[in-house]
Amino acid sequence: ILQQEEKVAHQDSLLALKDVMISSLGARIQVLEQVSYDGRFLWRVSDVGQRMQQARSGQIPALYSPPLSLSSAYGYKLCLKVYLNGDGSGARTHISLFLVVMKGEYDFQLKWPFQHKV
Repeated sequence: ILQQEEKVAHQDSLLALKDVMISSLGARIQVLEQVSYDGRFLWRVSDVGQRMQQARSGQIPALYSPPLSLSSAYGYKLCLKVYLNGDGSGARTHISLFLVVMKGEYDFQLKWPFQHKV
């Protein structure tokens, strides 16, 4: 019986490890599905009503998109930042959207400062 219990415990630990790996791969697939190299990017924000309420209350004032690179796999790493309840002079009256230039793996190959038209 003890030997069978050890086998079950070992199988449980292997199953837990597989669950972690599946979750990690799912997250990687989700990020890769959002990659665009043709200058287009679609960011789906789920539960907008709830997120608007969180923004109004100050609980979660801003949301960040997944990272993106619009020109090539080795281009500038960017993301979008949206304030659903506005920011600065647009606070409480507008939605504010910003393009954020992030530190990327291939920055050493790129021209700085970032000078592209957006």
